[in-house]
Amino acid sequence: MNFSNALEYLKLGERLSRMGWLDADTFVYQVKGTKVFYEQLRNEAATHLKADDIMNRGKTANIKPHLDMVRSDGAINVGWTPTQEDMFAEDWFIR
Repeated sequence: MNFSNALEYLKLGERLSRMGWLDADTFVYQVKGTKVFYEQLRNEAATHLKADDIMNRGKTANIKPHLDMVRSDGAINVGWTPTQEDMFAEDWFIR
């Protein structure tokens, strides 16, 4: 299937992959958007948004929907962006 169709399936919660990817176990999925209290942030997000600052207590971070990629070694690429080749490929399939 093409990327337009693949994107619609991603929005429905499916995991998708491409025949053209060398790593056969790699797939992408959509992360739904959510709101998170600053106090619940961790790692770099907490540091950069100054989550521990008293003035930020009760504020929320609006995490937007995005795509993540899972590789065969278990690594997750957060905020995966398709390449030009991915967008014009006709070899997308549901995993």
